[in-house]
Amino acid sequence: MSNPFAGTWTYRSFLNNPTPTGGDPAKLAALLFAEGTWTLRDAEANVFDGELSFGANDVMDLKGVGHRLNPAYPLTRISLVKADAEPQPTISL
Repeated sequence: MSNPFAGTWTYRSFLNNPTPTGGDPAKLAALLFAEGTWTLRDAEANVFDGELSFGANDVMDLKGVGHRLNPAYPLTRISLVKADAEPQPTISL
């Protein structure tokens, strides 16, 4: 396996609300915006190949290239292109 992150992960996105929840589980749950499954396929060391799914009818195939900006870390930036639609701007994470 070339990619140590290959596998299936849970993806969660939260609303950006700076108010502390005070440990209240209901307030924390109210911040949840989306939840899905992030699947990363094993690929060459600098290739990103995956899928982000929010359900059977809402799946994004994602392809990209990893960039090593710091020799101390394997990948320090991944540029993604949404692969299942018209060409889109590159997203850098």
